[in-house]
Amino acid sequence: MVICRYRVLGFTLMELMIVVAVIGILGAIAYPSYVEYIYKSRRADAMNALLKLQADEEKFRAGQPSYTSTLTDLGWTTSTSVDQHYVISIDVGANANSFQARAAPKAGGAQVKDKCAVIAINQQGPVTGTPTTSPRCWNR
Repeated sequence: MVICRYRVLGFTLMELMIVVAVIGILGAIAYPSYVEYIYKSRRADAMNALLKLQADEEKFRAGQPSYTSTLTDLGWTTSTSVDQHYVISIDVGANANSFQARAAPKAGGAQVKDKCAVIAINQQGPVTGTPTTSPRCWNR
């Protein structure tokens, strides 16, 4: 009679499947939070650009009778935010005593899928009255 004493090393298929399931569950929870964090950090780029534009508009108006709708009048050389995720535009009111600047995601950019599609500011501060510019977009 031959007795073989083999020692089995390694993982069983069941143990391996449990580890794969746990990693999958953690990934399903973590990935959406990660994506929202990336959108939020890119939103900060748009907010910084809009706040700088608002200050530039006020500086321009200090020496002029009205606001301007031209970024070059404000000393801007490009119409995109610093990190190039947003395109900045300005609309001046009918009597040029008001303005609204908007940051819209760059076409084809990664920020297009963000819930806060357009972030806006005017001479009084952040614009939060429309569904695409909710207070959540400025506060997060």
